[in-house]
Amino acid sequence: MNLLKYIGSKDQLLPVINKYIPSNIDTIVEPFCGSASVSLSQGKSYYLSDSSPELINFLECVRDYPVATIVAIRELNNKYLSLDDSLKKDFYMELRYEDRKDGFSLNNNRLRAARYYFIIYHGFNGLYRVNQKGQCNTTFGGNVRKLPTDWEDRIKSSSKHIVENCKGILYQQFDNTGYLQSLIDSTEDVSKIFVFIDPPYHDTFDMYTKEGTRFDFWDRLLTYLEDLDKAGIAFLMTNSYNDFILDKFSKFKVDKVSVKYTVSADGNRPTTFESFITNK
Repeated sequence: MNLLKYIGSKDQLLPVINKYIPSNIDTIVEPFCGSASVSLSQGKSYYLSDSSPELINFLECVRDYPVATIVAIRELNNKYLSLDDSLKKDFYMELRYEDRKDGFSLNNNRLRAARYYFIIYHGFNGLYRVNQKGQCNTTFGGNVRKLPTDWEDRIKSSSKHIVENCKGILYQQFDNTGYLQSLIDSTEDVSKIFVFIDPPYHDTFDMYTKEGTRFDFWDRLLTYLEDLDKAGIAFLMTNSYNDFILDKFSKFKVDKVSVKYTVSADGNRPTTFESFITNK
């Protein structure tokens, strides 16, 4: 059961991804966790990290306060649904601008989680994008956008899974490897660790966090993969299938995987391709 309808979610690719997860592993690490669809689909221990503070706050609230988070989301949604259609965009925009106010990061974390969830489902294209200050700038998705009918069950189910299996939720950059090194140091057999890496795709929208993929992002990412390989840790990274990615990560095995995405109201599903980059 999906926790979030998150742009770039790997839900539909899980059957393919599962083939890349070694059968003997007992711990998954997701440094670009997003909707955490891979970890939440497994019955293994896992660590989730991301550099989006609102995503991490949401995941922590789902783990620690599922009922209070559901209540906060329900209250927001009920207020929205009670409005005339002509006022719904104003409600959305007022909520979006909350992070421009002083002390936003100190606000009640359940209210922040509810705001994040509401924007994901009522903003354009199911994403939470930000500017270079880290402030949300996702445009309104229109009155047709709404929460999934089973959203409460999704949160409850995911909360149970996270409590039972997740060993840590961390707000940090992907190559801050302190927790990963601690895991390596405490594990006798590193072959039991698997790292799933799902960064923003090259040549697509990348402003899920204020850093995006500017500056030395791709060099850092290559170094991260090289370090994992040197440590003997199996990984899979997904990304665009284009010349830049093929050249940048040519030292590793790159599989061309076909994917179909629905991109229009008429259900047209053109085939595109992604790179599955692995060291095993």
